[in-house]
Amino acid sequence: MHSKTILDWFPALGWWVMVGLQSVIGAEHALLAFGFGLVAVVVLPLTSKLILEYYQARAAVRALYIANDI
Repeated sequence: MHSKTILDWFPALGWWVMVGLQSVIGAEHALLAFGFGLVAVVVLPLTSKLILEYYQARAAVRALYIANDI
């Protein structure tokens, strides 16, 4: 929770929401809700972070190519 980026806060807060949801819903839907919650609060933020870093690295390499041509 010491991080300043929203992509790091989202999973932490999502786990708390998932815990609250697990205590409210019935046992027959708990595993399904846990699975969707896991995808929503762990996989999607990490995927978006990796995609963002990929595009930033690609832009940096493109800028280096342009700077070397000058």
